[in-house]
Amino acid sequence: MISVDQLRVSRPTVRLAAVVIAVSLLALPTAAFLTHLIESAEPDEAKRVEAVSGPDRDGYTAITTQQFSATYPDAEMIVLAPNGSTVYVNTQWDSYFDIDPVPGEPWTVEYVASEDLDDEHCDNGNICTREVFVRENIRTGETEVIWSRITPRKDNTRVHDIDRINGTHIAVADIYEDSVFVYDTARKIKVWEWDAQRDFPIRGGGPFPQDWTHVNDVEVLPDGRLMASLRNQDSVVFLAPNGTLLSNWTLGEDDRHEILFEQHNPDYLPGESPAILVADSEKNRVVEFERSGTRWEPSWVWRDGTLQWPRDADRLPNNHTLITDTQGSRVIEIDESGTVLWTVTIGLPYEAERLSTGDESTGGHRASVAGLESRNVGNTDPTEGGGGNTVATAVKETVRTVVPPKLLNGILFVLPPWALWWHVVLFVLAVADLLIWGIFEYRWSGYELRFPFSRPE
Repeated sequence: MISVDQLRVSRPTVRLAAVVIAVSLLALPTAAFLTHLIESAEPDEAKRVEAVSGPDRDGYTAITTQQFSATYPDAEMIVLAPNGSTVYVNTQWDSYFDIDPVPGEPWTVEYVASEDLDDEHCDNGNICTREVFVRENIRTGETEVIWSRITPRKDNTRVHDIDRINGTHIAVADIYEDSVFVYDTARKIKVWEWDAQRDFPIRGGGPFPQDWTHVNDVEVLPDGRLMASLRNQDSVVFLAPNGTLLSNWTLGEDDRHEILFEQHNPDYLPGESPAILVADSEKNRVVEFERSGTRWEPSWVWRDGTLQWPRDADRLPNNHTLITDTQGSRVIEIDESGTVLWTVTIGLPYEAERLSTGDESTGGHRASVAGLESRNVGNTDPTEGGGGNTVATAVKETVRTVVPPKLLNGILFVLPPWALWWHVVLFVLAVADLLIWGIFEYRWSGYELRFPFSRPE
């Protein structure tokens, strides 16, 4: 092994080079952190829409976000006007999830949210969560809590989606109980409940019973059936109006990641050949499957060089698609050719809803009817939403190819709000630089690896 002395490089030079490299690598992440501290002190810190680009849209857009971290704890439900200006913000709850317009009431929405509670509200002094389904008028600010429950624990228990059946009944995707149930809000009772343990083995999915199915979405279909997303089983299931599983309609299979990989918010597009539009989260794509006989066949896919852990996609009546890109910190609208027309930059969005077009993908057409063009490549064309032909884009595509998607998305999810994905790369390189420096210092010290450590005489 060639030593530093053989290369005739002095120890002070190595030390100086190591320090300069580490400081250079950490300069941009540090600057981002300091900028975040300054901006967080501003009174309007709750409004985290950084930019809106593109032409005016044809209606108001509601966006929900989740809790960030201790350094930036405020989540929000925010409504943007057609020109992109912010017209309404609610930061009452700790996390916001699904949001839907109320038919016949253009200024009213219903959404799912949660609140972390302190010890005095929880049994045995443990942590717990209040989960709520709220109706809110975005003009007057008037709110009504339609359904509420206190659930043990905080993580992986929060209800993410509730869908209205009629004026008194709602369908709940219950992550805590790994079930879907119908609830009568007038009589305050469960009408029926489907427990996933009836039809799925507990050896699959996530850890049982802490976060086994993570059933994150439920949708009431026009014919009375219910469709639900079992994220950890990589499956979208269909339930009869009485709660019986319709197994021949299931899309996906546990660990069949070539089909779906821990998806979010599937939308049903009815018709003679119905389709399902899915945010295929861990595969960083939006994909559509069309029913062919008794099978689901992939019919459309979209992904660009920025899309990272999408969690919602709605097909609009004009055949555009509204996509919530969680780790990409944006909400975008793409046209039939897959070109990004409109972008909102916002931290950790969960769902976006165009309030003037109905619930989810109401009025939207499946890809084969609308003539949509697929795109499933790391795009670098800035006019098509790929983020530009830059070294950063190329590096990101390389990272996304090498690092398992679940690991990469998990790292990005726990990053503080000021950190970008490439800050992680710089940090890792800085750690490697300091480690190499430490190895040289050890070799120069004369110590040997013994137990206990000793220095030869």
